[in-house]
Amino acid sequence: MRIILACGGTGGHLYPGLAIAQEFQSQKPEAQILFVITRRSIDQKIISKEGWPYVDLPVESFRGFSWRTLWALGCLVWSIGLAVRLVKSYHPRLIIGLGAYPSVPALVAGKLCGVTLMIQEQNLFPGGANKFLSRWAKRIFISFSETEQFFPKGSKGRMILAGNPVRQGLYNDIDGLKPGLRSLFGLNDDKFTLLIFGGSKGAHRINEAVMEGLSGLTEERSGRLQIIHQTGEADFKGVKNFYQQFAVKSVVLPYIHEMADAYNAADLVICRAGATTLAEITVLGKASILIPYPYAVHDHQMINAQVLKTVGAAELISDGELAGDTLWSKIHRLMDHREELLRMQKKAKKLGKPKAAHKIVRESLRLIEK
Repeated sequence: MRIILACGGTGGHLYPGLAIAQEFQSQKPEAQILFVITRRSIDQKIISKEGWPYVDLPVESFRGFSWRTLWALGCLVWSIGLAVRLVKSYHPRLIIGLGAYPSVPALVAGKLCGVTLMIQEQNLFPGGANKFLSRWAKRIFISFSETEQFFPKGSKGRMILAGNPVRQGLYNDIDGLKPGLRSLFGLNDDKFTLLIFGGSKGAHRINEAVMEGLSGLTEERSGRLQIIHQTGEADFKGVKNFYQQFAVKSVVLPYIHEMADAYNAADLVICRAGATTLAEITVLGKASILIPYPYAVHDHQMINAQVLKTVGAAELISDGELAGDTLWSKIHRLMDHREELLRMQKKAKKLGKPKAAHKIVRESLRLIEK
């Protein structure tokens, strides 16, 4: 049984695909999985690190209308042609699209070649690619119950609320901090630990706000606090040098490969509000301060974040209101009021769906083996 997973462009669209691939491996060990991704370095870096075979296509994103739109349309047509050749030679039983523009060529090729198609939507408000592809999909896996109303009429009977798939390594140890885990990062077990990141490429605005607040830390707070900070490649050297001016214990990295350990080491997470990130922190039951990326399509990160904010699972700061004092006042309050932090953790965990990948793969196998 051969299966294609079409995803990429960002880690938020890649990681659910990896979770589904792992689950296929568990439920159907003989299944052969092939990823179809973009030629972006982040796609190739992540998939190569995980050891899955892949084919990359020259597909590009496009918004609005400009000369780049024409280039992107040309790349799309080229990518569809390459994808048709791939599907005809690989003979997959199933193609699953994980949303966004990278999934379009493979699913269009699958439609032309008569392959069973499915899609998975991570966000509450679905993207244009999944809305377009939903007309051909035998199953539409959604992560929020509210998402149903945003798909075209006629999709309801094919829609399944599964949640957003989370990689197995992230939720195998979800019963709290394991003794000695922080020592993997050279940190102390008894200090309040922040995990700060802005997605696979980092977030300059978050990095700036964190650095603004460091200079205002009192000696007492510096002694109680330690930080794991993923900066992204662009800001790495500057942020690392800045931390060296202060007494607070820190681990500064351009990218965190062992994300499960970083999550599990943290008392509080400060991050963007991508759907995959939210799936991970809810499955793990982590309190968070969410800073949605303001340029996400349809402002979907803000929509996602509001779900956690409404139930009391997270604090929310809009990107426009983000500043050092705004961010650090929330951090200090949660450091000083552990009972509030614990309430947030419990409410976050109630939202988690650790069996999302299992549900998607089980239904996929049921349908194609029927």
